Amino acid sequence: MSQWFRDYLYIPLGGNRVGQVKWLRNVLIVWFLTGLWHGASVNFILWGLYFGMFLIAETYISPHVSHKLPVILKRMYTLGVVLISWLIFSFTDINELVDYITGLVIFEAPPTALLYYLREYAVLLVVAIIGSTNVYKRIIMKNTSRTVW
Repeated sequence: MSQWFRDYLYIPLGGNRVGQVKWLRNVLIVWFLTGLWHGASVNFILWGLYFGMFLIAETYISPHVSHKLPVILKRMYTLGVVLISWLIFSFTDINELVDYITGLVIFEAPPTALLYYLREYAVLLVVAIIGSTNVYKRIIMKNTSRTVW
């Protein structure tokens, strides 16, 4: 589907071989229609525009910032963007979406349920964090590089 949007929409609009303002327009049109393709609901359109805005922001900001950031922060950023996009995609009521995202970013006293889940799944959480980094690979490479006779 991405090739269709590129070949039949983005390139005929001029692609990236146009001025800066037209390029911004092209990106927003393509991502707006990508969201609309998923469904004629506000959440799908917002989802498309969300990715369009990140594409634009990364085009202008990322070359100056991303090479200075540690890999773990780049991964956390990517994970955060993708997770928020799933929320936008799944919530059909915009007010519920805003309330949910607000609840994620405002840190108040942890509810009892959060403490329960952290206690019950602490080991799994640690394994998932280690598994999402290259720590395991480094341990394996370090241990296989030694020859034991």
